[in-house]
Amino acid sequence: MDAAALLLDARRRAGFSQRALAARAGTSRRVVEDAESGRRSPRSDVLDALLRACDRELCSVPLPASLPEHARELLHRHLRLSLTRRVCRAAGGIEPFLPRGEQPWQQLCRLATCAREVGVPPRAAGLG
Repeated sequence: MDAAALLLDARRRAGFSQRALAARAGTSRRVVEDAESGRRSPRSDVLDALLRACDRELCSVPLPASLPEHARELLHRHLRLSLTRRVCRAAGGIEPFLPRGEQPWQQLCRLATCAREVGVPPRAAGLG
């Protein structure tokens, strides 16, 4: 995913107009417009500020050199999913381990709370 698509997706998910995002990030609407259209690639610090204004962040995920290309694509697709979609997919795999009557999302919320309490960022715990 390129910077333009990443930024456009983040802004839309956050529900901001270009003007609102620019104000939150301390830049101009023109910078947001140029970055989203692909006319100009924003510097990494500008892209970071814009994404943070949408409550998102850039992250680098190391991939083993021996990972086959199709596995890399699957991983990238997974990382592009929203948190809600990742939680739903993960919840499907933990149902057998939940107490009777507890919903998968309740267990994941408990896990996220525990991770937060011990200082593990949600992204590092696979929940953000």
